[in-house]
Amino acid sequence: MINLLPTKHKKLVRKEILRRLIVVLGGGLLTLMMIEILLSFSLFFYTDFLAEGLSDQLTSSEELAELKEIEELESRAKKMNDFFINFQNKQKEKGMISEGVSEILNILPPSIKINSFFFEEREKDISYLTVVIKGVAATRNDLLAFVEGLKSEDSFGDVLLPVSNLLTERDVDFSVTINFR
Repeated sequence: MINLLPTKHKKLVRKEILRRLIVVLGGGLLTLMMIEILLSFSLFFYTDFLAEGLSDQLTSSEELAELKEIEELESRAKKMNDFFINFQNKQKEKGMISEGVSEILNILPPSIKINSFFFEEREKDISYLTVVIKGVAATRNDLLAFVEGLKSEDSFGDVLLPVSNLLTERDVDFSVTINFR
């Protein structure tokens, strides 16, 4: 095709083509920027929505953990209450433990020093109470007299003194196990 247009018109046509190209490219870029802005806003709102959802989940999981802790504490409190109720019922049946301790202290000679009392309850028979007394006796004979005094009491069942406690003559470390009836 032969271009028979004068040069002045050719320049005008080129300028018109360039102007149209700039308008089309500018419109395309503007459209692309508008799409990008819309996508950015939608992505921003979507991530904000997800963040709120995760925050709610985190709050609910923390509340759930607190509820589990509360349930565990309630369970432990119930076990302790059951234990104390059982202990109280056993004391009503068997009498006060303090009475038994008082009897032990009445039998105790002054030459024997008690370091600890340990009360133990057998799981098989709840009404069966054992007391372990640990201490130091001045002489072996004092310790034997104390054990014989315990055995002579009616409120005590078995009184056990390990033979290993009788090896030394003076300053005897001992451990006596008493089963209450």
